[in-house]
Amino acid sequence: MKKMILAGALAIMTSVSLFADPVYVNFTGSSAYRSFTETAIKAAFTNLGATGFKYGYQGTKFGSGTYAIFTGTISSQQYVVRTSWSGSEAGIKMVSTQTAIPYFPYDTAVDALLTSGGTPSLEASVTLTTAIPNYALSDTAQAASAYTPAKGYTKLTDSGALGVNVFKWVASNNASSLTKVSNMTSQLAKTMFAQGFAPLALMTASTADQTSLVALLGRNPDSGTRVTAVLESGYSTTDAVVQFEPISTTTEFTSAVSATNSAIVALQPWPTDKVNGSIVSSGNSGYSSGGSLAKAMANANWSSSIGLYTDVTSSGLNDGTGMPVSDALYATYDNTTGNTLVGVAYLAASDADSYITAGTLVELAYNGYKLGAVTYASAADLVQGRYTFWSYEHMLSYSTTGFTSNALAKEVKTILTTNKGNVLTNVVLPANLAVQRNADGAFVYTNY
Repeated sequence: MKKMILAGALAIMTSVSLFADPVYVNFTGSSAYRSFTETAIKAAFTNLGATGFKYGYQGTKFGSGTYAIFTGTISSQQYVVRTSWSGSEAGIKMVSTQTAIPYFPYDTAVDALLTSGGTPSLEASVTLTTAIPNYALSDTAQAASAYTPAKGYTKLTDSGALGVNVFKWVASNNASSLTKVSNMTSQLAKTMFAQGFAPLALMTASTADQTSLVALLGRNPDSGTRVTAVLESGYSTTDAVVQFEPISTTTEFTSAVSATNSAIVALQPWPTDKVNGSIVSSGNSGYSSGGSLAKAMANANWSSSIGLYTDVTSSGLNDGTGMPVSDALYATYDNTTGNTLVGVAYLAASDADSYITAGTLVELAYNGYKLGAVTYASAADLVQGRYTFWSYEHMLSYSTTGFTSNALAKEVKTILTTNKGNVLTNVVLPANLAVQRNADGAFVYTNY
């Protein structure tokens, strides 16, 4: 009987110690780098000899959802690592201000749901909680962000360049039949950011396309992909952009199309939005994730019959006032006379490549050079500096000792910086390039 009581007491003590004081490590930031980061987190637990390792994630595909949670014990200390991918800019802001954001919770009930092979669709069984993030992955340095110390935000400790984030310009599904829609230039990208659309002839050099249009879709201001695309084009990150929202009905305030098979009947300027507590003016917002934007661009229902509108009123779409650019610019487009409407967008290669390979997205050359679906670390145009649409990935810590005092975060940084164990598929490290740049959007120059 005494043995049974003692065993029960030990079981209770073990249960209490398991959940009493785990070390929490909360990541946020770049959705473009989430797959690499979550793979590095798994590898870090393995490398550090974790026992009882298990995890779960949002959605059906690991490395593609907004939320994930991992736990295991390293040297008698339990770690709980959580991810909440919000975009690079949002990540910098939330870590700098120590603002709580959504994460998966962790308790005995959640622990019971996690498995060593990973539990998919964890969101179906768990209600999100909030917690303060410790680390942000960012497609740019804090200096290129809207949230710098000069503007009153805490200076974060920067890991330095972890890796190279490759981006691409793409055209909508219907462009696959238009062989001349093949190249985006930095000059045209700058024009697109300023007014949201341009005559298709600027891409095709065809007189017949002067009355057809190419329209810009993109990300919201929290996106590091957007910051990189704007800087690379030479447009100002402090100026508003104009981007369109594809919608499936002509009803006011219809949600944006974010699936590959939804109907698309019209494009409208992205409506006035609220992003992380800030009001974003009409046209200046966009998709909150690259995955949703990629699906909209790969949608099978892009066609010349899609209408292009300047604003939305209570009675539906119209071509009245409200657009951040002159309505007169729309005068040449008529979707009933056989003109063509093509969408273009900027995406991380990690979001675009599966659709490009499937033939549902058209990869555009950038300033004359196209990477294709390749091993990027050995792609000559990227390695030798002819292809410049890329940025360095950074890991930013609120704590000044965040990369030395936390063993697990330190190991994640090491894996992302060196691809330790070769666990990161098709990653590009700064050492793989024969070129470098000293700031986001700056000139590319040789490192030899």
